[in-house]
Amino acid sequence: MNATTEFHKKPTAVVFGIKSTSKEVMSNVLASKVHPFMLRVPSYPWAIDCLLLSDNTIQQFTQENNYIQ
Repeated sequence: MNATTEFHKKPTAVVFGIKSTSKEVMSNVLASKVHPFMLRVPSYPWAIDCLLLSDNTIQQFTQENNYIQ
């Protein structure tokens, strides 16, 4: 499916990290202003945004709200 052709908009990619993220990727991330529990990874021309979600990015939010015991 080509979202750009079908919906006339570029998609947002969400990456769920299940292992450690490489130093090369981490050196290029920015904090997301809209989603503070995600990191923005430079997206390629096919996506409007690429967001990284991992245990490290959500850790402070889960501990602050006492979701993880």
